[in-house]
Amino acid sequence: MRSSYEVRVELPGGSKILLVRASSRSEACRMAAEAHPGRPFVVIGRIDAIPALP
Repeated sequence: MRSSYEVRVELPGGSKILLVRASSRSEACRMAAEAHPGRPFVVIGRIDAIPALP
């Protein structure tokens, strides 16, 4: 099951927040590193779906 992860990447003009769809935190790290090689980043956390109201 894939989840959404919030990732902050440091870019020359400032930081950028990305939403990454991944099956794990480590996969989110790998995807961020591949998308922005050599740039520092941090996986802020998983974004859980908002449960439906009864």
